[in-house]
Amino acid sequence: MTTKRNLTASLMRALATGRPILDPDTDELRLVDESGGALASWRLDDLSPADLGYAFERLVGLALEDRGYTVDYRGLRLKMLDGGIDLIAIAPSGEVCFYQCKATSQNIGPQEVERILYKAGNFIAKQTVVSPCHLVLAVVDRAVISAKAMHRWNRHNSLQNRVQLRVEEYPW
Repeated sequence: MTTKRNLTASLMRALATGRPILDPDTDELRLVDESGGALASWRLDDLSPADLGYAFERLVGLALEDRGYTVDYRGLRLKMLDGGIDLIAIAPSGEVCFYQCKATSQNIGPQEVERILYKAGNFIAKQTVVSPCHLVLAVVDRAVISAKAMHRWNRHNSLQNRVQLRVEEYPW
């Protein structure tokens, strides 16, 4: 039996070249190449929440690359030491976007939003980027963000002008 630690290592290697697809019919995470050919697959029950998070970061990053962005996969490179920023994406226009990716189907409440804003704010404050830049909360479905959390996110957006906040959906 493969341990979660070994599974994470094999998943990380495969994510470097594959596109993740969540298959609800088979309860599997599959990685495919550019032509759609199967590279690897894992049962969802065998994956940790962190594993799914890394796969979701790759999904979001690939979607951004498809739109012409240059993407730094901080979460995949640094894992838990990413400083609260999973991806840094630079648009063709030069606009800088900092991404926090949440693959969860559980509710994201005001405390989680506060934690995201705090960690990301600390990270962004140390960067030399031209204002304004964007902090993006990438989720599978906006419905996971509670009304109070969304109110807090929007309120923060109205209180400062250096970092513009937005939420984007990236369905599996």
